[in-house]
Amino acid sequence: MKAKKLFLPLVALMMMLLASSCSKDVTIAYEYTVYPNQWVTEPGINYYYATFENVDITPDVELDGMVVAYVYDDGRWNQLPYVYPYYSNAEDKTWAENIRFDWTTNEVTFIVQDLDGGMPEAINNSPVMTFKVCVLR
Repeated sequence: MKAKKLFLPLVALMMMLLASSCSKDVTIAYEYTVYPNQWVTEPGINYYYATFENVDITPDVELDGMVVAYVYDDGRWNQLPYVYPYYSNAEDKTWAENIRFDWTTNEVTFIVQDLDGGMPEAINNSPVMTFKVCVLR
């Protein structure tokens, strides 16, 4: 009986410690709009990218935090990476684009590449893309 009385307070204490050690401050302060003419590429790579400054992504976040990103599509936010089915009326063809992101201290980069690894054909004719970045410290 004595062991049972000690067990319940220990479980409660462990639960409190676990819950408090996992708490993070969340910053959802950044929304980025990428216009078709903002996508860039370089010789030798087969994707487009757009890089933005984000001062909330600090070295502390790299060590002990997390960054997640979303793209707005079809009336809802979709977590990255996201595979976007792109349909071309002119070609009567559908292909898939992989939308992902990379981050490092003070910046975030959004990347668009065809799912087959090829260069996205219509990125400069595509609509404006909106992204949301959440930084957890």
